[in-house]
Amino acid sequence: MKVMVAALVESRLPGRTLALMGPTEIGFDDAARLVAKVMGRQRRFVHAPIAFHYLLAHVAQATMTVPLIATAQVRILEEELVEPTLAPDAMPEDLAPAAPFDEESIRAGLPGPGGFALSDLRVFANRRHNGEGGVVVCGEGTTVIKRDPKDVLEFVLDVDRYRRADLKIGRVHWMRRDGNTGLVRHGGRLVGLPAPAVTLSFELTPYSRLDFRGEEMLWPLRGFDGFFACEESPEGTLVAHRECFVLGPLVGPGFRLLFGRWLSRDTPAEVLRMKRILEDEPCGAGRRLRDFGG
Repeated sequence: MKVMVAALVESRLPGRTLALMGPTEIGFDDAARLVAKVMGRQRRFVHAPIAFHYLLAHVAQATMTVPLIATAQVRILEEELVEPTLAPDAMPEDLAPAAPFDEESIRAGLPGPGGFALSDLRVFANRRHNGEGGVVVCGEGTTVIKRDPKDVLEFVLDVDRYRRADLKIGRVHWMRRDGNTGLVRHGGRLVGLPAPAVTLSFELTPYSRLDFRGEEMLWPLRGFDGFFACEESPEGTLVAHRECFVLGPLVGPGFRLLFGRWLSRDTPAEVLRMKRILEDEPCGAGRRLRDFGG
């Protein structure tokens, strides 16, 4: 990124051809073994011809939302670039990559807990849209809670506590928060029956609104949108909650028939359960937000 800014914004590198290479020179086998060591896994390595890797990459690109391997990566491995013979210019010292490929950097770059799932396949992946071509089933509820807006929205973000109010949330697998944004993955429950796990993103507008959006949804769900809006009033905080499930045109009418009336009753009941829980506990009660291990 620093090199791109220097070249495109600051115009520091006119007419130069630079090699953007890290400080660590390592063979692919050794790199794979080092990653396995950091992950605490023991794996047997089998050498395969380059044609096999190209075939695997084509299949991954055609079937996965984020391919396990891409053809461009295979091409880079095939070239085995070590010496930058076609990049004769020296990289300025302040722009040269300095992060080594070691256990610490690998550990920092590992993905979150959990392995591959059906939601990683295109056929099951969430189609992120606003309901075009699908069926949207929504529930809405409002109430006044005698707590500050911050207490209300932070209660919702403490998902393991919030399950007491939202009975549609199953087991919380993990949660990652970075300031006012983040991701949460949890199981589901519909009319008390287990439902597939979902991954939602959230964005907090301190402290007036909290938005959720479906990121990984298994069939038959195509998406999810929901929000909590808070407005201060003389009686307390006026809380409005809306949640919408997006389904395909084939299963959507059946879902609406089976669960639409239930959702229209459950969402108002959910905010009333929020009110009872928050007003019954002393101010400042509750656990701090934490990361949930899967």
